[in-house]
Amino acid sequence: MNIIGMAMRTATVYILIGLVAGCGETTTTTIAEWKAEGNTRKLLAATRPGNDQDIRFAAIKALGELQAPDAADPLAALFSDDDFGVVLHAIEALANIPTRQAQEHLVAVLEMEAPRGRAMAAKALGAGLTPLATDALIKTLDDEYEPAAVGAAESLGQLGDPLAVDPLLGKLQTRSQPMRLAVVRSLAALGGDGLVDGLKPVLGDISSDVRQEVVSILITFGEQAAPVALEALKSNDPLVRQSGRSILEATGTVPTDGEGYAWYLLGETAGRKSTVDVDPAIVDRLATMGPGIGNVLLEAAAHESPEIREHAFRALMKIGQPCTAQAIAAAQARAGETGLRWYNQRANWAGAPSWRLDLWGAAVALNPNFELNGKKEADLAKKGETARSVMLSRQFKPTREYVPLLVAQFSYKDPETSLARITEHLSMAARLLEGMGGDAEYPLLAAIGARDCQTGGQAARILLARGIKEANPAIAEAFRTHLEEGATLCDSPLYEAMLAVAGPDDLAIVDQVRPNATRARQIFEQQYPGLEKISVLGQSGDSDNPIAPVVFRISYSTGGRSQTMKVIFKRFGDGTWKPDPALPDALPD
Repeated sequence: MNIIGMAMRTATVYILIGLVAGCGETTTTTIAEWKAEGNTRKLLAATRPGNDQDIRFAAIKALGELQAPDAADPLAALFSDDDFGVVLHAIEALANIPTRQAQEHLVAVLEMEAPRGRAMAAKALGAGLTPLATDALIKTLDDEYEPAAVGAAESLGQLGDPLAVDPLLGKLQTRSQPMRLAVVRSLAALGGDGLVDGLKPVLGDISSDVRQEVVSILITFGEQAAPVALEALKSNDPLVRQSGRSILEATGTVPTDGEGYAWYLLGETAGRKSTVDVDPAIVDRLATMGPGIGNVLLEAAAHESPEIREHAFRALMKIGQPCTAQAIAAAQARAGETGLRWYNQRANWAGAPSWRLDLWGAAVALNPNFELNGKKEADLAKKGETARSVMLSRQFKPTREYVPLLVAQFSYKDPETSLARITEHLSMAARLLEGMGGDAEYPLLAAIGARDCQTGGQAARILLARGIKEANPAIAEAFRTHLEEGATLCDSPLYEAMLAVAGPDDLAIVDQVRPNATRARQIFEQQYPGLEKISVLGQSGDSDNPIAPVVFRISYSTGGRSQTMKVIFKRFGDGTWKPDPALPDALPD
């Protein structure tokens, strides 16, 4: 407002006040009467500095309630009053006068050192009676007094000026919850093509009121909001993910296939629990979608949510080999420094090269919480006593990162260490791997094919105990390979594993190995089914000569009587081992 004009108006006010001065004692009752009469002239006179504070307050309030247009300038003149209460009452009264003149005075209030006054003015300027309001309110969005900033945000939404959209968007992530809520509501009122994307930063607002408001607004956009909601499903923030799901469900845009559906399914798993509960049905649904969602699952394997990560991991293992190339590329591109170093050492893992190690290792390396203790890693790599000290420690809780090191313990051999100690060492590693269940499955399947029969056999034994059917063909393949290479398999755990899974078609190769007590018992049971308490009491033969006959004493019960039979196995010209003499068709009486 023009300063000279303001001064002239102010002078006029006080001339009027002087004219009515001395007209008798004024009371609050008198003020009420003047208000009832609509006598703004006398009410203005009652606002003069010489009157009691309660009279001045009552008069100012009455002028505001009357919404008297001619009171705008006189009330503004009171902004310089020595009584700050009078100043606030004058601002409040002006806020009630619906004229451009009053509103322009309120614009000036936004610059005053009166926080409460600024808040009242900001809230009142939403009436939209002066073009000066928008710029002034945008500036007030930065007011350090929260009610003033909130009032400005609310009024900008009422004004409907698109110039306010960007400044309001800039306040979406302020610390003040009332401010964020006011901004969201005003942005909804302003609308615009950019609103859907603009509201993305508050999909995960810590305030449920703000989140619900945002979701409600976006739902009104229908299919237009679906891309934002789908993107939200990938967020590391569970609140953002939940908002995305709510929008999709309310708008009927929940995807039914493809990447969006995969993320929707993964979102069903996420919570805030201390433990991860795996839903096998979701894993199966993801896996049936096939390698086409491999990249989604690999992205999810690097997610902050342990539930999303775990379901993605298991789905990848179910899909298997078709995802291997994608997994290798993902690990090289996105794994952390420690995880990538670990992954790039997989050529040294038991059973390498193997697509199972490539796929499993990539999914493990992508974990953002990948952790491998350097000292434990070094101690386990040394095997022997240092490795046993780690495995015996109660503080050692092996995770997937340690599986290759534990599998490597199966190859432990030391001529200076007793057989009992070596057996104990292998058992320690086996117990830890057994306790890891499916976490160690792929590395153990790969390890069956290790060049070391001892490693392959130990890995096979663990998997057979868990009923993993994929182990059966791996055992048969490894057994054939070692047999062709001339390995001595008679006393190896791989031979024991092969005996456990061998079918009729495998007997030709099984019997090319010098039999052990297990094979001797199998042949005896096959020849004489239905016997009770069959056991091998002893075994003898020239252990230094791999083709020397081997003799077994087999005990059995029949008709309540215990008997024994000596069975001699010899190697025949075709390379097979058979009882010689052959077992009789019937047991002796």
